Amino acid sequence: MGQYRFVIPDSDRFAMESMIAAQIVGMDGIPWPCKTNIEGRQLIVFRNQELSGRLLVPVRTAAFGEIALTTGTLPEVDTPYLLDLEIARGTLSRLRNQVSIWQEGGLMIEQDFHDRLDTYIEQFSTCLFPATADASARTQQCVEIIDGAVALMFEATGEYSRQIAALHNAQSNQVPVIAGTVCENSNGICESGSCHLEMAIQKMAQPRPGNNGSAHFDFSQTDGVVDWIAAADKSVRIAGPILQFDNTTLPEWMPEENDFDQRLDAARQLCRSFGLQYQKRIKILHVTSGISGVGHQHFNYPQQLQMTLEMLETLDQLMPNTSMMVSFDQPWGERLSMATGGLQAMEIADALLRYGARLSAIGLEFNLDYWPQGTLMRDPLQWVDLVDRWAQFGLPLAVYLSMPTGDTETETPSRFSQTIRNSTDEAGYEEYLSTIFNLLVRRPAVNVVAWRRVADSDNRRFPRSGLVDEEGQFKPVCQRLCDLLESVRPRG
Repeated sequence: MGQYRFVIPDSDRFAMESMIAAQIVGMDGIPWPCKTNIEGRQLIVFRNQELSGRLLVPVRTAAFGEIALTTGTLPEVDTPYLLDLEIARGTLSRLRNQVSIWQEGGLMIEQDFHDRLDTYIEQFSTCLFPATADASARTQQCVEIIDGAVALMFEATGEYSRQIAALHNAQSNQVPVIAGTVCENSNGICESGSCHLEMAIQKMAQPRPGNNGSAHFDFSQTDGVVDWIAAADKSVRIAGPILQFDNTTLPEWMPEENDFDQRLDAARQLCRSFGLQYQKRIKILHVTSGISGVGHQHFNYPQQLQMTLEMLETLDQLMPNTSMMVSFDQPWGERLSMATGGLQAMEIADALLRYGARLSAIGLEFNLDYWPQGTLMRDPLQWVDLVDRWAQFGLPLAVYLSMPTGDTETETPSRFSQTIRNSTDEAGYEEYLSTIFNLLVRRPAVNVVAWRRVADSDNRRFPRSGLVDEEGQFKPVCQRLCDLLESVRPRG
């Protein structure tokens, strides 16, 4: 078994309680199964591999709160690494490389930006001899370098988004990005409807037994939603998902018996009935969501793959003109760091396509700043790398976002709730959302960006992630999101 050792600096920027989320990741950003331990001021990460890797760990920054940053690629050695030094090195290296790539593609960056970056590089060079340097002085310098480099990351990302937006606006043949919200509660279809992009239908197919013992389904509630989608002047474009793997409970049409074959047969029957009912009434169907995430107590990952494939094949026979999509939870694969094995999301997507599944799009789900079943807040350049990797499938990407909004300090967690890390304050969440949203809608592979929940009551596992609180009042972040949605809404 291999292990890494890192000396944790005596600084509130490297909080001891945040070290538990540390992971060793590969060049693709996907973690290896690992176990973390803290001995004194040392972080020890154990793996069943001895290959080189990068440490990903939350670090508190001055301007953006706690952001998960990475070191460079490190071999396993006997001497402990200095955590502050390696995070500074890795952050500077990734920034320099991405800026160089963007400039080669035509991005214009002011000389002042390069001057500041050069200053941080020169400052870092003075930290490279820790044996002769004062530890506290070195840590202070590394903290300044990290703060500066992360600020430059956000600045460069913002400039990239602005220049790409200007380029797109000057061209008439650009495919517009679809943006909006996901409404999980059918009672809300008349509220803020112009912003709704997707309507959930999993809970609306009610089972009723047939005379010959076969299953029949009451789609009366679903009919209302589908009719509303058709009349929504194209603001609502997606129906689904039919089955959510990130739910902790089974839908009513699914047998409660722990028999996968029975459940698979029920899914086939539902899809046959659904396909016959809505053959020509739905243009885009979100078939399954939450694949490869953490939370469902009833399906392991091979079963999720098999059920998704069977549902797609059944629907494809009856709805050949409907575009099908599925979506994956935790695209960075955080759960793998705490598991002993399993497939990552991209491997499952690859398997679906190799089996011949007819997919028109792939969805990526991010529940930001929830832990351990959500996603750590990461710097913008990690988002660039992730989207580019998923773009290799050659399919349009739909990105689903959520994060804590409003007052998170007063939340009383339920049995299914995840810990809200409170990585930043409300203004910080809004600023982070604005940067990531504007970046995503400028990436060529991203065709859809959606906020996952309209109301706090829509999902108890990820509390306080709605735009409307439980009293029906709009939160301040709602206006920021509406402005972002309006900025990419097609004109004319």
